[in-house]
Amino acid sequence: MASLFKRNRHEPFPGGTMVVESNGKRLARWIDDKGKNREAAINSAADRIVLPPAKDDPYYVAYDDENGRRRTVKAYRDKESSEAMGKRLEDAVAKRREGLVDGFDDHRRTPIDQHIDAFFAGQRSKRAPQKKMQINRIVAGTKVNRIHEFDTPRIEQFLQACQKNEQMADRTVNEYIASIKEFTKWAVTNGRLPNDPLLGLRRIGQNAIRLAHPRRALTLNQIAQLLDAAERRPLMEMQTIRTGPRRGQLIANLRPHAIAEGQRLGKERRIAYMLAFFGRLRRSEIRALKWSDLHFDAHPAKLKLRAHTTKSKRADVIPLHPQLDDELRAFRPEDVLPQQSVVRTVPSMKALRADLKLAGVEDVDAEGLFADLHGLGKSFITAMAANGVSQRAAMAIARHTDPRLTASVYTDEALLPLAAEIGKVPRLPSLTSATANIAAGTSNGDAKHSNSQRQRAGANGETSTTQGAGVVRKSKTGSEDSQTPEKSAKNAGSRAAPAQRNSDFACHSGAVHGTNGKSAPPTQSDSSDDSEVQRSNGVGIKWHDPAPCGAGSFLEAGEGGRTLDIHVGNVTLYH
Repeated sequence: MASLFKRNRHEPFPGGTMVVESNGKRLARWIDDKGKNREAAINSAADRIVLPPAKDDPYYVAYDDENGRRRTVKAYRDKESSEAMGKRLEDAVAKRREGLVDGFDDHRRTPIDQHIDAFFAGQRSKRAPQKKMQINRIVAGTKVNRIHEFDTPRIEQFLQACQKNEQMADRTVNEYIASIKEFTKWAVTNGRLPNDPLLGLRRIGQNAIRLAHPRRALTLNQIAQLLDAAERRPLMEMQTIRTGPRRGQLIANLRPHAIAEGQRLGKERRIAYMLAFFGRLRRSEIRALKWSDLHFDAHPAKLKLRAHTTKSKRADVIPLHPQLDDELRAFRPEDVLPQQSVVRTVPSMKALRADLKLAGVEDVDAEGLFADLHGLGKSFITAMAANGVSQRAAMAIARHTDPRLTASVYTDEALLPLAAEIGKVPRLPSLTSATANIAAGTSNGDAKHSNSQRQRAGANGETSTTQGAGVVRKSKTGSEDSQTPEKSAKNAGSRAAPAQRNSDFACHSGAVHGTNGKSAPPTQSDSSDDSEVQRSNGVGIKWHDPAPCGAGSFLEAGEGGRTLDIHVGNVTLYH
């Protein structure tokens, strides 16, 4: 049931207030402007006095909602109007319980700014201000006044316009989408919306993201040139004449303390670049680094980052590279305090471009890849991959939790020794006999053709003999038919393919099967390749057996063995 009341007022202690205790209660006593003694109770925090409500203070209505929760809303200064408001609230609760009224109507009528303030009231993350800016910008760009007015096409159109007009990167668009979707999801979870209106809003896929600032890794030689230029340039800038006829010359006279300051700044800039390279520190981490974070007494020396200074909010420990260890020891002042910063200032992007120019290194190469301070960390990770550091160790040094981030994003494959790595694969073994057969396919064809001629001649009562480079065939009548090597090679090439079996990988079987299903031993002839072809009743059988020695021939291989190539005349049958 609704109740009507006014709230007490909490005001600061008036001047000359005395705190006394009466009947176990603490009271505040003072003298007002009219000289009268006043007394009032004190709140629980004991920092304010509690006064009864004034006549013009508004009423408040307390009632139970449809879920049984006690709620309080501000009403009017007039009592009758406040009572009428309480009755309306009770009627609305009764209708919602019966399902006659939408329970989200109150939230739909609430301005969007109040929902946003309620969402960020419980936010404690470091990115909360950035997320609030992104949500407010989407609300202003899409002209949303109520929480239920969010629409996926309108938000997509707004973000596309931002990409076109402001050159907003794809990753930034994904951040905007993630912030606004987190807000609407919170509204659904807390009963402010019946469903998520941005359920269909999708972020740009990882494979479809276009890099607006693609980085490249520098070689070790380029890093050395950058460090040398960074150390020399501050003093050179001081010594350079800026105006007059001798403009640009390094002849400016400097006082000793100015020269010392230029040298100190150059060494400090060198150290900053080395921390970004060997330590893979970000700009904010270099700026927050103190001498107490460096532990030179440990073996090996270590860098212990404080959790609140890192992006991941982890207290990571990084071993110092020996060169960085030596440089930091030499750079550390003798009277340094532990809480002093290692470097006073971190070089800006403008300073880095000038250092790169002096070093002879392009800040943007012909392919549009950038060289920046964060890219120095990519250069070190690439150097670790190129010099054989294991991926797990590189992932720990880089402070990554995903190996894909180390292997893909922060490793520049253009600087990896791919040619040397591919050369680690051994050469294919040299197959001498197969190479000879392929190279001398013509001569093999001659030998096989002459062998088949001799067998046919023997069947017809003819004999054939070899005379020099040609073949002389004698018929039954005694006449001779000579055949040149050219004809022999041509005919042999049309009748049978060159031998494909290698004697280094295959063993000869004791017998082969003919067309009649019987076993016949291999026939030896004048040529060493004649064992490749067996003749039975004018049918040539070519025998393939690629199995290695000791593994059995094709006769023992079962269904997995090679089939026979049967030569019938000029036709080869494969089965």
